[in-house]
Amino acid sequence: MEPTQPREAFVSGFSKFGFKKINVSSTMDESAEQFVADSARFLFDVQLSYIPQERLVTLPGVHGVVVNTMSMSENNNLLEDLCYFNFLEMNGLVIDTNLHPLQSLLLQEAESVGAWTIPGHEIVSATDAQWSGLISGKSYSPEEYDKFLLEKLQSSSETAAEEASSEI
Repeated sequence: MEPTQPREAFVSGFSKFGFKKINVSSTMDESAEQFVADSARFLFDVQLSYIPQERLVTLPGVHGVVVNTMSMSENNNLLEDLCYFNFLEMNGLVIDTNLHPLQSLLLQEAESVGAWTIPGHEIVSATDAQWSGLISGKSYSPEEYDKFLLEKLQSSSETAAEEASSEI
């Protein structure tokens, strides 16, 4: 996890859902350790722990949810370690907050081990539908918004691929 607002939102949200144990891992040890220390002051009923990257592949398969807030554009070993999913229990949930790529390696690997997945575009759609409704007083369907967003993302991905192939 990198120091981003999605990280804070997910930790806070899962604690409000009743999760009592949350582990955080990152390529930035100091930043992540500080985040855990700062957050522990406000999350009284939650055991919040920092797991160094090198320990990820040795964790037991008892974790029910994995949330990735790290950019897929970063070339790092943490995402590779996450893809082992040795720490994820059977039928666990993997959430990837990235919009690109639409079907990330993390989500592909999660599906290959039988995990449930939620891609970034579904997170964005649900969030946008919620705040748009609050601002406008109208009701917006996250599913309809997601359909629209997915079309736009696929179109922009195809355009980018065409531009890249024409430059070669």
